[in-house]
Amino acid sequence: MLPKHLFALPALALLVSVATAAEPHVGQAAGRVDHVEGPAGAETIEVRNGPAVNTMGIGDTLYVGDHVVTSAQQSVAIVLNDQSEIVVGPSSDFTVKQPYTEQAPATTVSLLYGMLHAVVEKIYSDEKPFVVETPSGVMGVRGTEFIVEHDAKATESAVHTLEGSVAMAKSPEELRRPTAHALVTAGMMTSMQRGMASPPAPRKFERAAFFEHLKQRAPLFTRHVEYRQAQRQQRRQNHSGQQLPHHQPSRPQRQEQQQHQLQQHQRQQHQQQHQQHQQHPQKKNNGQGKKKGRGHKGDQR
Repeated sequence: MLPKHLFALPALALLVSVATAAEPHVGQAAGRVDHVEGPAGAETIEVRNGPAVNTMGIGDTLYVGDHVVTSAQQSVAIVLNDQSEIVVGPSSDFTVKQPYTEQAPATTVSLLYGMLHAVVEKIYSDEKPFVVETPSGVMGVRGTEFIVEHDAKATESAVHTLEGSVAMAKSPEELRRPTAHALVTAGMMTSMQRGMASPPAPRKFERAAFFEHLKQRAPLFTRHVEYRQAQRQQRRQNHSGQQLPHHQPSRPQRQEQQQHQLQQHQRQQHQQQHQQHQQHPQKKNNGQGKKKGRGHKGDQR
């Protein structure tokens, strides 16, 4: 089991950023920032690319080599070029090394430390999988949902498969060798430390207990994952009538929508009160009380 203090390694971020040094905000687009969870008003994240440090907000484009570095109180949702969704947990470092394109239909991402939740589009194959690299191992998928954690202090990576299957091995080359990788199916997990020739045999985990334990260690990340899961479920339920937009509203957008709904509700209440006042006028009506019935009908027009 991974230790509780999984994410207390912020100093490591700058060291590894140099390995993928590039000019900031140039090059090949890899995805976009879709949602940021954190303290009120903190709608931006830190992005490092070589020596450059930038901030990005919802809707901003991520490029190859950009290190998304989250604080201890942040979690960010990223939509990649292939429409796969990644939720990067607190105190994590995430990078897109190879983005999906029509000419090169494969994706490679890196988790240097921390945790991520991935929902990968079912468009990949064994020959061209979606790959997640950590300092301790490599995971390849064709399209599935899973959570990856990497403890840099213990040099240990763990994967919990929620749907589909994930192949875990020491290197990308060994992902293609059935005897060198472990196939982690839904409801199973395994972990791997740096230097191991292959991961141990997967073992079962209970989903509810796993999320409860995850909530204790990383509550913000867990809430963000559950929120995205609920949004995907809602899109599936509404898919029969009309395709809902993939982009999720930001916190200010949600607040604006809620305020608009509140104003509509208040206007409706005001209209109802006005109609009730017209339907039930005061008894003192300049001596026209005997014609109340006709007046009442007239007010309804």
